[in-house]
Amino acid sequence: MRPSIVSLPPPVTGSELTHSYFTRWKDPVFPRYLVTVESFEVIGLEFVPIIIFLVYMPGDMTARFENADAENEEELASCMLGVGFFVDRMATSRSFESLSQAEKWDAVDHLFWDWSPEHRYIIGVFRGQEMYYGAPRVSSRPSTNWRKLVTSADDKRLGNPHIWLIGDSIHSMFPSRGMGGNQAMRDTADALPLLVRLAETAKTTEELKEADIIQACDRYEGAVIPRAFEWVQRSGGKNPMVSAL
Repeated sequence: MRPSIVSLPPPVTGSELTHSYFTRWKDPVFPRYLVTVESFEVIGLEFVPIIIFLVYMPGDMTARFENADAENEEELASCMLGVGFFVDRMATSRSFESLSQAEKWDAVDHLFWDWSPEHRYIIGVFRGQEMYYGAPRVSSRPSTNWRKLVTSADDKRLGNPHIWLIGDSIHSMFPSRGMGGNQAMRDTADALPLLVRLAETAKTTEELKEADIIQACDRYEGAVIPRAFEWVQRSGGKNPMVSAL
């Protein structure tokens, strides 16, 4: 298994949101009623603390559930566990980063001690896995003419139309909506025909002008900024606790 835990910047002092991603498992450790084929199931979603559990099971896994002796192909299934909580409600006064792996799981487990057996079971399955702890960012929406506003004759790097921003480099968002990767691919689809057109122009007898590059960049960002930042807002804006709802 390859889990990772991500800590999101708190909207107020003392809050954290963590996610743990598990890309595979070999044994059907989850009871069948906890898993929905060809979909995902959010078992729990409370404001504080929060637990998010997502499972994807391809359609051809149905027969495997019906045959207890069948071996699961680990690349066919994936799941994610996320938890969110206020740091000041942890059972320890130490920072989460300073805890050992076992102590981190103890702290998480304590937050859900009075939850249902189903929730506790899920946490128990993931317990003990190595955690990756990071701090993603969420972007503020720029104006569509931001490059003109920052352009400087003294520093050609600022607002340079030769540098196009795709994905998290322009519209990082919280992962709870599952749209960051999709938006990055859509950015690429918007950029590609414009870049191809510029490349074709450069190969012809026509000289590729700086104005051509600026115009193409403006067209690209004119499409990307309104579309992608709507999803930044839907992912929770700058409030990671709301983003999980």
